[in-house]
Amino acid sequence: MHEADLTVLEGVTNYTKQDSETASIHSLDKIVIHPNYDRTTLDFDVGFLFLKNRISFIPTAKPIALAPVSERPKHGDILLATGWGRTEVGEVNCASKIIALSP
Repeated sequence: MHEADLTVLEGVTNYTKQDSETASIHSLDKIVIHPNYDRTTLDFDVGFLFLKNRISFIPTAKPIALAPVSERPKHGDILLATGWGRTEVGEVNCASKIIALSP
């Protein structure tokens, strides 16, 4: 996968229905994939996308607050994850609408 192959869509919750008044498309400068990512098990399935230009935050595109290191989750904590993608191993289609997963 190369940076030129991907773009980032900002300001929407359903990427199949782009609203030209709220959506912005950004080109990528760099992709950093976790060095221990395993394509078979999907362990360490995390990475960073660095954009060529800054995002201008608007009501439909706001920064996500990350928890401080002092509040790292502990084993057994219940967490909430949101995003797009496959929710099960072997699933063929990715979700087009943003989803939330919790136990």
